[in-house]
Amino acid sequence: MIKNEIINGIFFNIKSKKDFIIKNYLSVLGGYSFDANDYTAGKYDVITIKNVNDLFVDEYNCDHVSVLPKDIKEFQILDIGNILVSLTGKTGRISIVDKNNELLNQRVGKIESTKDIYIEFNYCLLNSDYVQNKIQNLSTGGNQKNLSPEDLVNVEIDIISDEEILRFHNNFNYIYKTIIDLGVQNEYFKKLLNSLAPLLLNNTLKLKKEVI
Repeated sequence: MIKNEIINGIFFNIKSKKDFIIKNYLSVLGGYSFDANDYTAGKYDVITIKNVNDLFVDEYNCDHVSVLPKDIKEFQILDIGNILVSLTGKTGRISIVDKNNELLNQRVGKIESTKDIYIEFNYCLLNSDYVQNKIQNLSTGGNQKNLSPEDLVNVEIDIISDEEILRFHNNFNYIYKTIIDLGVQNEYFKKLLNSLAPLLLNNTLKLKKEVI
């Protein structure tokens, strides 16, 4: 994750004047209600709250489906670069999608920015201590906490002008895109390693010797 000191430094001026609500910057879209009986070996990863656990979505121990449900909504089919938030358990975890063929499960929210210039701003805002503390205070329940998307988008913060956000976008957009590109490359090399490792272990992969 981008270091919290950097994120908190960006938002150090945010106090509690309650002038603005996050809903002006983003909305939270809900996931599809998958039937566990439909899980099988397949090309689509079903992203649940356990997979929203790091800078990038962690596909370890994913459930899978082989075909798209007929009634799944377009926004529930995830794209590289989408920002997700956990709404149950350890609420408020933020992860970026860095792989194709991933589907949004219920109790995971997809962050939809109201303007393109808000994407990087929203990612950092949601990771800031200010909003994370709000999230924990708003989460209800015992051991299994729950966060309402409505409560999240109604968190109140100071007004930050579009001019300031545009400057932030212009300065941070390249870094944010580079982070996503590195995540995509990492997924490629993980897939390559997983396909080559068994061949190397079984001595069935012949490496060509270079002639000098």
